[in-house]
Amino acid sequence: MHNLYIQWCPIFFLICFSSIGDSHHSFDYHFDRDKKITVEGLIKEYRFINPHSHLLINVVNEEGSIEVWDCELPPANILRRSGWSKDTLPEGERIIVTGSAAIRSDTECAYDYGVFSDGTKIGSRHVFNTKEQKNNSNDNVEPVLDNSIPNLSGVWIMLRSNFESNGIGYGGMGGPPGPNEPNPWIGLFSGLGIKALNEYDPILNDPAFNCSPVSISRLWRNGQPIEISQGEKSISINYEWMDAKRVINLEGIVNSNHINSTLGYSVGEYDGSSLIVRTKDYSDGVIHQHPGLPNSSELESTEVITLDPDSNILSVSWIYRDPLYWLDTYSEQRSFQKVGGSLEPYNCQH
Repeated sequence: MHNLYIQWCPIFFLICFSSIGDSHHSFDYHFDRDKKITVEGLIKEYRFINPHSHLLINVVNEEGSIEVWDCELPPANILRRSGWSKDTLPEGERIIVTGSAAIRSDTECAYDYGVFSDGTKIGSRHVFNTKEQKNNSNDNVEPVLDNSIPNLSGVWIMLRSNFESNGIGYGGMGGPPGPNEPNPWIGLFSGLGIKALNEYDPILNDPAFNCSPVSISRLWRNGQPIEISQGEKSISINYEWMDAKRVINLEGIVNSNHINSTLGYSVGEYDGSSLIVRTKDYSDGVIHQHPGLPNSSELESTEVITLDPDSNILSVSWIYRDPLYWLDTYSEQRSFQKVGGSLEPYNCQH
C-alpha cells in the first residue's frame, strides 16, 4: 500500500515542494524546531486542505484516555502535485509521528515524518511516483506579441535560485526573522508606523489566518504558481495562493468608486519589454506578517514586470511608498520562469 520512494521529480514539483513548507506563516512563531516529539496512535482524519494540511491522531495519554493530536503538514495543492492525496495517510492506520513541538499547545506538532506499522516511512516532503512531465513551456514561445508588446501570458513559477538565496521571500534576509530577533524594518517607521507596529501581533493578527492574500509582496514571493493573461484593455494576474486575483487596468481609468482593499487598485502601461503597474487605494494592513511591516491606506506601489527576450525569464521588481507610516521607500524583486500546467483551486480553510 505504501510504495513511496522514487528519484525523479519534474522541475515544477521540485521548486514548489522542496521550498514552500513554511511559507504560509513563519514556522518559528508557532513551532520549536529544536524540540522534537514523537507520538503514536491511530489516524482519526487527514484534512487534505490549504493553507496547511492536518493529520489528526487518536493518542492514548498517560491516564489511559484518548486525546486528539493535530500535526501540521504542507498545503494540499503542493502535496497533490507530488502525488499525495487524502488517502496517503488513511483513517484507522497506526502511525508513529516525529515532528517539532508546538509552542502554545501540548497536543500539536509540525509533522516531519511518520512510520506505519509495516515500516513504511513518509516524510512531509515526500515525492510519490508522479507521471513525468517535461517542462517544454519555453519551447517555441515568442517573447513579443504581434504589436511588439512583451508576451507575459502563461503560468510562472519563482526561480529556484530565489528560494535558495532569499528564502520564501524576505528581501535577501534568507527567511523571516524569528520571534526573538529584531525587526529588520524598525528604521523605516515614522512615529505613526511605530505605533501601528506596537499594536500588531504577528501571531494573533496575521491576516493569512483569515485567508487574506496579505500583500502583493506576499503574492509575488510565496513560490506558488502565478498565471498572467493579457487582454487589450486589462491584464489579469491570478495567484494560486489564496486564489488571489488582480486586474490591471490598461486604459488609465481611475475608478473613483473603488473601495480600498488589501491589493489596491492598479493601472498599467507597457514600456518596451516591461509592464509598469501603479497601485494605490490600499487598505491598512501589513506587507510582511513576521515580525511585522505595517502599512497605512496611504501606501502606493510601482511594479516593473520585465520579460528577457533571450532567456524568457520574467523579472518583477516593486517599490512601496507610505508617507504616513514610513520614512523611506521599500523595494523587493523576484524572477520567474514559465512552466506548464495550470493553477489549482486553493480553497483556503482554517
